[in-house]
Amino acid sequence: MQQREIIRKSFKTMEEDSTRNGLSIFIRLLSEYPEYKTIWPQFRSIPDSSLISSDALKRHAIVYMGGLRQIVESMDDDQKLAEQAYAIAKSHVKWGIQQFHIEVN
Repeated sequence: MQQREIIRKSFKTMEEDSTRNGLSIFIRLLSEYPEYKTIWPQFRSIPDSSLISSDALKRHAIVYMGGLRQIVESMDDDQKLAEQAYAIAKSHVKWGIQQFHIEVN
């Protein structure tokens, strides 16, 4: 199976419970990198113990999954995919996101 097809199939499964899966991604991210909480202004005032159930995290998880959907839907069009990636990257610059924040180890 081609890599793109694997991604599409995996994402289709993730979308079945999109909000919960988006929340799971962010809960894991913030568990592994608690200092990243300060990147998002909407999370800064929320106590760690309340963040998991907060509307702010839920809203961001929904936005995240929407962005991921756009990327998956653009995979067969290199120009569109590049535009999507650029738009997402540009929207994160204002929050001080650096390459080390997104590198996969």
